[in-house]
Amino acid sequence: NNCPLCYSPDCAGLLELDCGSFDLSSLYRDLEVLFCNKCGHVFNRLSSKQYDGLLKYYLDEYSVNNVQSPNPTGDLPGSRNKNTVIRYNKLYDSISPFIKQDDRVLDVGCAMGGFLGFLADKGFRDLYGIDICDEYTKRAAAKNGVTIKNGSAENLPFDGSSFDFVLSDQVVEHMINPGRLFLEAKRIL
Repeated sequence: NNCPLCYSPDCAGLLELDCGSFDLSSLYRDLEVLFCNKCGHVFNRLSSKQYDGLLKYYLDEYSVNNVQSPNPTGDLPGSRNKNTVIRYNKLYDSISPFIKQDDRVLDVGCAMGGFLGFLADKGFRDLYGIDICDEYTKRAAAKNGVTIKNGSAENLPFDGSSFDFVLSDQVVEHMINPGRLFLEAKRIL
């Protein structure tokens, strides 16, 4: 398979794993992780069927388990768990040289808006998010007071040139066509 970012055929296998179906999940059984020798992108080699299973997993299993989790202190999307805050601080440290408090910011794949809430605590006010999971976006909007939309990272429902800063944390590696997200980000920036 070619790299989904630079389309180079020069890719090497990093990991092959038979994940089984220990919990009867719709998530794919076999996992193959590749490394692009040209651009350095690490990605899952997914068939269309596996990608459909991944979407079903996020919409019907992962989000439901997180939203209904009885553990309010766990490392769940939107949480302020110790490990989550450490990750948010590291992410903020990496973007802080490029982002200003008056920027209009979009978090693509925002889940329940945890990082947007983190940015709000730092004084950012023009915050937006998008996530494919409707259950997450409903909770995120109510929880953080930011503008959250339901939709796809590959077809962002925003006008061109409408944002100053776009981020996507823990999303790109799960996409079958991440180049589409980058084209969309370029369009809305």
